[in-house]
Amino acid sequence: MEQRVLGPGALRRAFVLMTTAAKGIRITDQKMSEAKVRDSQRHLQDLLAAIPAAIYTTDRDGKITYFNEAAVALAGRTPVIGSDEWCVTWKLFWPDGTPLPHDECPMAISLREGKPVRGYEAIAERPDGIRIPFIPYPTPMRDADGNVIGGINMLVDVSERKQAETQQRILLDELNHRVKNNMMMLKSLLSVAARTSRSLEARDVLDEASKRVAAMAAAQRVLCDTADASNFSVQPFLGPFARLPSKCFHRMYGWFVKLTASNCRTTWRCRWPSSSTSF
Repeated sequence: MEQRVLGPGALRRAFVLMTTAAKGIRITDQKMSEAKVRDSQRHLQDLLAAIPAAIYTTDRDGKITYFNEAAVALAGRTPVIGSDEWCVTWKLFWPDGTPLPHDECPMAISLREGKPVRGYEAIAERPDGIRIPFIPYPTPMRDADGNVIGGINMLVDVSERKQAETQQRILLDELNHRVKNNMMMLKSLLSVAARTSRSLEARDVLDEASKRVAAMAAAQRVLCDTADASNFSVQPFLGPFARLPSKCFHRMYGWFVKLTASNCRTTWRCRWPSSSTSF
């Protein structure tokens, strides 16, 4: 088999061809990688756009880089990418109505501290004056080295929940009013019956029943006036019940009964006319 020796010119041409082919391969790989990144970004944006909650992203300096249509609907305005900072809303307030500066909002705190912020609630005011209560869920975004490169936030509209809570409170207030009126009417009837009864024993029974109804009415009022029915002060709840045995013991034996409560523990104290004894 005959072997041919390439000259310097042929070697140069072969080298150029191989270099050009290698560059072409690298460019093709780079373009494919860029296309995959663009597809991934597009899929992510499509996913965020489909979520029925206000979502937006910022860079590490807090400037808005993306928002979905739900964010526009909640804010009542179209944010300006690269200009608006920290939040897509027009104005912010705390739940008590105190103004909340944008650079002190939960998203700003999350980016500064580099950690998710939870447990906050705020109110967004739209340009048309409508205020919307919402719960934010700001979370920092990091690169491969763990550095904060931006943040993503979801604003959950809780207007319907607030309206339901208001309606529930109205209904409970009406129920409390009706129950209180019925108990007071019952107490009045018992008191009238006790005063007009000729039997001493009947008067005592009716009087004690009237006091019991009054105690239940007082306890019911304490429960209804408490915002959280699962967590309330023991002393005002048990106070009305303590007055009834205190009066009974004092009338029959001359005792004085005092009820104290601390750390959900109750203590009964009975004081004799001349001394004090606990049990």
